[in-house]
Amino acid sequence: MKRQPINKTEPYKSVMFLTVLFCVLSLVETGCTGNSTENCSSIQQAFISKVDGSKSGNINQDIPFTVYFGINNGCGKYGSITETVSGNTRIVSINAKYDGCVCTAMASVISTIYTFKTSQAGIYYLKFSQGNNSFIIDTLTIQ
Repeated sequence: MKRQPINKTEPYKSVMFLTVLFCVLSLVETGCTGNSTENCSSIQQAFISKVDGSKSGNINQDIPFTVYFGINNGCGKYGSITETVSGNTRIVSINAKYDGCVCTAMASVISTIYTFKTSQAGIYYLKFSQGNNSFIIDTLTIQ
């Protein structure tokens, strides 16, 4: 009686196939049903690096400022603007929104528009937050 040679890789192929199948099904399950326990969304204050805009304007006129701010990775984008008013001073902060669990590691600078408008003439101070109690300060004269 002639013996058949034993194929030692055959059992491993089956185990490997089942392992890969299990992993794929697990990813599909969490991705499609939203049962993932990992929260991949956050909002963080961005650091403003530059501001471009007018130094004067008129009452009841929209005065746009282009505000440049940094994001930490490829999932970052503009989230919202926070404005704190104290007399003729406006403190402006940008909140960046990060959506996604897998992001490119490329930090970059993006921009948004901040619009100033007032019904009172005078000198206004716009303080754009750079973080750590540091600001870019623009003086705006409204007539």
